[in-house]
Amino acid sequence: MIKRRDIVAIWNVLENLADQKGSDVRFAYGISKNRSVIKAEVDAIAAMEKNSEDYEKYEQERVEMCKVYSKRNPETGEPLTYDEGRRFAIDPAKQGEFDKATEKLVKKHKKVIDEKAEQQKQVEEFLDKECPAPRWHPMALDLFPADITPRELEVIDPIIKPPAEDTRAGGRRR
Repeated sequence: MIKRRDIVAIWNVLENLADQKGSDVRFAYGISKNRSVIKAEVDAIAAMEKNSEDYEKYEQERVEMCKVYSKRNPETGEPLTYDEGRRFAIDPAKQGEFDKATEKLVKKHKKVIDEKAEQQKQVEEFLDKECPAPRWHPMALDLFPADITPRELEVIDPIIKPPAEDTRAGGRRR
């Protein structure tokens, strides 16, 4: 058995590795096979997380509001962001107005925000449930790129084929 959350984590690592070129065609084949094993499960989870049209409208209004109250790039006049563009840098001089506008927007869309929170709660509960472990296509460790991180290896451990026994020391691994 495996938690669906772990399947999603494995999918994310496989997606990261999918665009890397390896010197061995078995690497590309193994990544492709393992992605296909869990694609339907990951697609089903993504469908569960999909935003409603009403929530998308709220998000559009929220982003537009953030742009109005954000600091501006002095050269281009574009709103400034941080955290890789995921957050707007709100102008401290406009913070009070921004807080009031946010409160008003949240009140206007309270129902859809609450529905999204409930949806996310259900998705989290679903991700924590166990399901039958996929039948992985085992891959030898030496197929993976040298720059793979320990964290990525930890996540994809179920896919990694154990090394062959070393018979030089009476069958014990060194």
